[in-house]
Amino acid sequence: MSDSIASEIRAHFAHQNNEPLRENQIFLVGSNPLPVAIVALALQPQTAYLVYTPEVRLRVERLAALLRQSKSKVHFIELRSAQDAHKIRQDLDGYRQLFSVAGLFYTGGTKVMSVQVHAFWRGCQVDGAMQHACSLGSDGVLRFDNGNVVVPLTTAPKFTLEQLCQLHTGLLFKTSHRFDLSTNQSNPAPDPPEVALANDIVAHICAIDAEKAQEAKQRMALYQSGLPPMYGQAKCTLGLPVGHQVEKPPEVRCTYQAADEANFGESAAFTRWPIRTAPELSVVPTHLDELAQKLFQKAIPQSGSERRKLRKKTAQWLWSEWLELWLAGFLAKLTEWDDRSPMFHEVFQNVELKKDSDSFFEADVVAVRGPTAHLFSCTVDTTKSLVKGKLFEAVQRASQMGGDHARVAVFSLMDAPENVSKTIQDEGWEGYDTARVFGMVHLLDHVRFTEELRTWILGRNR
Repeated sequence: MSDSIASEIRAHFAHQNNEPLRENQIFLVGSNPLPVAIVALALQPQTAYLVYTPEVRLRVERLAALLRQSKSKVHFIELRSAQDAHKIRQDLDGYRQLFSVAGLFYTGGTKVMSVQVHAFWRGCQVDGAMQHACSLGSDGVLRFDNGNVVVPLTTAPKFTLEQLCQLHTGLLFKTSHRFDLSTNQSNPAPDPPEVALANDIVAHICAIDAEKAQEAKQRMALYQSGLPPMYGQAKCTLGLPVGHQVEKPPEVRCTYQAADEANFGESAAFTRWPIRTAPELSVVPTHLDELAQKLFQKAIPQSGSERRKLRKKTAQWLWSEWLELWLAGFLAKLTEWDDRSPMFHEVFQNVELKKDSDSFFEADVVAVRGPTAHLFSCTVDTTKSLVKGKLFEAVQRASQMGGDHARVAVFSLMDAPENVSKTIQDEGWEGYDTARVFGMVHLLDHVRFTEELRTWILGRNR
């Protein structure tokens, strides 16, 4: 973490209050450790005293490990209860001397815990030094008790995705692609084959007027018609009981899942499928093995099971996963309103949270800005119910990666993605007001997509 933010805060505090910011800081920690981590890394105290209850001990230990990386010493103050005011005051009684010389950050913990610790702290201040107590508001602004605004969340310390994951779950992550955001845009390096082909596919689908979404859907269907049919619907004739006379037997549709490794053996139909893609694509393969070599820069494995796995991966990539890479590349190049400052400091495609050999979940695209992780779930599907389900799943998973501050979006090929957002609002789902749903209109109109992303992420218009 850079020392510049801490130096700026300290200079501002000293100017406003005619005294230096205290080197020792007391932090109340509750179920969400991220606000504490943000402020502690911004203030960078010599010693951080973490006040908590046994229920959040694991979170406190992960928080302490993060603070020690910033060279702060860490001490623990464990309370027996977060709700019993009498027990809280009893447990704090032995810390009067410490509380008289330390600052206080009291956003964390329960309301009872926050009120009681704050009251105890103020009772220890011989000079009534209100300016040394602060909290972080829902607007992302750190305010001291005497009213001075010190640091908005937009200038908060930058967290890596690794730090966010370890802080909230203790899990490690692996990723297929970490995008380099330091590339010199005046002389950019060539895109890797996967990213280049993903961009080609989008350009092929969108090689029309931005208003012609229906034609884009037709071009997408034409593109997929030249690939092994990985996912979709099969139809069959419905048999009727004897005695029912109908002019034409009705048909029913059922979804099928063809993405099974058994379908990609040496003599399997999908392995020999004659792939037909648009001739303007940078990679024009004739079969899966050829594409796997060009796309993933890999030799065909000797093992039969590994060959099947690679062919399946290649077919899935062609069918739908290219959308993830295109979106990640788009986000990596996204800037703020000034068109110069990068929007994110980390962008990943295909992030998997793991512990040892166990995988807990995957996120298609993750972009980190400051302390906030933005999770994007991608699908080439156009079904409203599926897109809605993707959004719910992403919201549930986001807290494991970025805590309560994480934000989610779904990028699909729906014609009217706003219908999903409206449905969620109409149904009264709580906590989904910050989620977003993007669709075909945003794939076709990159200017519109850019402006909507900026407004969503920055929380304001130009």
